[in-house]
Amino acid sequence: MQGLTWKEWRESLSLVGLRNEDVIVLLRAFIDDSSDRHQKVLTVSGAVASTYRQWSKLRIEWNKRLKRDGLRYFKSSEYSVLRGEFSVFADPNKYPKPLGREAANLLRLDLEEIVHRIGVIGVSTCVPIQTYQEFRAVVPGAAEVFNEDPAESALYSVVHECVLMMQEDFPGSKIAFVCDSTSAQERFTKVYFEYLRRHAPARDVIHGALLPHLDDKKHPPLQVADMMASISREMATRYLQNPESPTPIQRLEGSIYKICTWNWDWMMDTLRKQPHLVPNVGDVIP
Repeated sequence: MQGLTWKEWRESLSLVGLRNEDVIVLLRAFIDDSSDRHQKVLTVSGAVASTYRQWSKLRIEWNKRLKRDGLRYFKSSEYSVLRGEFSVFADPNKYPKPLGREAANLLRLDLEEIVHRIGVIGVSTCVPIQTYQEFRAVVPGAAEVFNEDPAESALYSVVHECVLMMQEDFPGSKIAFVCDSTSAQERFTKVYFEYLRRHAPARDVIHGALLPHLDDKKHPPLQVADMMASISREMATRYLQNPESPTPIQRLEGSIYKICTWNWDWMMDTLRKQPHLVPNVGDVIP
């Protein structure tokens, strides 16, 4: 299904009964090209969920706001350094310092306001890589349960969190997943279908026959997923720097359903009670 337009993909889902009230989840991962690629501090998987009707409205407003500043898309990594699409704000003639940064900040705030007003929900999983690797190395049985690749565990976990959200808060609705066309798409596909294979009850709420990979530069919902993953990374980084201090949500407050930052205690509990939450081993949930 790779290469479909949003309309074509929506029409393909209508054949299996997706309604306007059902939920479409956009997945985005920060893996090797995220946080600090040299220190490999975190791997983050983010997701944003909303109905098709809401996404259609967001696409119009999102593109309209970008166009006002002459941009075609939003990307957190380009926003942070005023490069790529955001290089327009680095023009010293049009935007003498600090006007460029101020204009970019205003654009992001306006986009976040659109997300909040339309009612998009964000979910993410953040895995501290050093803690994860140490846990697998020293805890008996951990290496057999937890995937060697922390990024795959994060991807698997965020899919599971989205399914739980649907079961708990959107009973009767269906869910469909999409990811962006990046180097992570093969990991997404592998983990997604492994999740479906091992979680039979989830098939009742997931349109699981396909996992389209769409171009994030052309599809605003994927740009929102990128924004969500970026916010999650910021919050998890602050938490890791000072675990004893509360980490208040400073952006998109009210739009974030859950941010799961793994720690030693959570992994120990999972190892003992819930091995199905990680993709290495475990029976299908009855």
